[in-house]
Amino acid sequence: MKKIIFIVGMLLAMVTAGFSQAVINNPAFGMTTSPEVHIPKIEITKDATIIHFYFLTPPDYVQGGWAAVLHDMYIRDVKTGKRYYLKRADNVPYYPEKHIFTGPGQELSFTLYFEPVDPSTTQVDIIENIEEGFNFFRVLLIDIA
Repeated sequence: MKKIIFIVGMLLAMVTAGFSQAVINNPAFGMTTSPEVHIPKIEITKDATIIHFYFLTPPDYVQGGWAAVLHDMYIRDVKTGKRYYLKRADNVPYYPEKHIFTGPGQELSFTLYFEPVDPSTTQVDIIENIEEGFNFFRVLLIDIA
């Protein structure tokens, strides 16, 4: 009987682990090309890598500005170079459409859904456009707090 309970317990643990989700709050990163964009949270699930962003328009947006993401945006495993492409964007349009700001101090929170990263991935680059756009490098997918 104890053996059966142990086996059932192990099976439940394996099934639960297979559906687990990792949440990294305020992930550490090496550098960014857009210091006004912040990453409050990353969620890693079996179906997607979900990155939450927060943007506060800077003081030099006196005449306004805009925000959008590119369809071909991706995250890249720092170790292997494998790319995981953008699947969905919530609360921010795809370029050439634009979210328009009218001045400084305006906020925009948006969420980007990428293909699920390999479970062994611990560090990624977030690439909108390597030459321009907002990019983050060496984002840790582990909680160091």
